[in-house]
Amino acid sequence: MKQRSFDVLGNIAIVNFSDNSKLNEKKKFANKLLKEQNSIKTVLEKYGKIKGRLRKISTRYIAGEKTKEVLYKENGCVFRFNIDNTYFSPRLSNERKEISSLIKKNENVLVMFAGVAPFSIVIAKNSKAKKVISNEINREANKYAKLNIELNKLKGKVELFEGDIKRISKKFKEKFDVIVMPRP
Repeated sequence: MKQRSFDVLGNIAIVNFSDNSKLNEKKKFANKLLKEQNSIKTVLEKYGKIKGRLRKISTRYIAGEKTKEVLYKENGCVFRFNIDNTYFSPRLSNERKEISSLIKKNENVLVMFAGVAPFSIVIAKNSKAKKVISNEINREANKYAKLNIELNKLKGKVELFEGDIKRISKKFKEKFDVIVMPRP
């Protein structure tokens, strides 16, 4: 069996198996992964494409602990989220770090389409931004964003606004020096 690729998000591996892979082959690969990489506790299969305006993925349990909640660390920050209910890409880790390095002291930053707030939190933690406003339409992602702000001790430095940016932008009192719009 030949798998295409996989991402590791904290304790969970998400594998893109080829379409003709059989379940027993998937389980065999998943168990090998669990045995060889101690940090991985759950192996999920990604199927289908990222869909909808909330950009959710669909996964199936293959082996290990039966959970879809991740505890993920990057750039000195920690994130908790549910893989199926929120969008998150570990492949943007370097981009988040690079963007945070471009933020100057006392700048106000708006992060649109923020998801569970990885850009917002990495910027707030790794730059001297005055304030970071985080906007996301997905309620579930906002619940995790709030938790992630607390986990990273950034209450007061990152502020959440839930809803469609077209409708809520009038609520913003400040002007922004930097606007981040992560690509989908």
